[in-house]
Amino acid sequence: MRESRAPWLSFAVVVVAAMALIPLGISRSRTTASPSASARSVPPGWTTFSPSDRAFQVVGPAGAQTSILNTSMGPAHQADFASGAYTVTWLDVPLGVTDTEALQQGKVGLLRPLVGRVADEEADLTDNGYPGFGLTITVDGTTYDVRLFAASGRLFQVVGSASVGSSSVQDARAFVESFQLT
Repeated sequence: MRESRAPWLSFAVVVVAAMALIPLGISRSRTTASPSASARSVPPGWTTFSPSDRAFQVVGPAGAQTSILNTSMGPAHQADFASGAYTVTWLDVPLGVTDTEALQQGKVGLLRPLVGRVADEEADLTDNGYPGFGLTITVDGTTYDVRLFAASGRLFQVVGSASVGSSSVQDARAFVESFQLT
């Protein structure tokens, strides 16, 4: 069941740079989530992953699968961990779009499919001075922990998902919180 919903989260970042900022009707519960990773233990078998350009690093299950997604805006890169339970997707935003604008467009793309749902948590974040946004939401028995960051002409989306009530919910949060721009 999770695979059927993962694409709208994983690929939301692919279309965000082409979208204009529009008002949304999503209900939100704002929290004061910490922008820094908490002191969570790393699950056994997890390693640090960084793409060839070293734009970021994340700690996740070993054996990340990387791919390039062809989009109308150009290539988007994706690192997929644990058969899609954890992903990082990143793409270049159009020239002339500021990091703040790219983040706002990313939020629109992420929130559009969630209109009418209530977020469990939502917070504005920063990473190395770059703007970010965090959202945790439960949809049909799956918890999605999502972070967006815009940095130097790129938009990054980090997603961890797990079935509600499973021990994997903590692992999904640890994955997302381990993400760091470098």
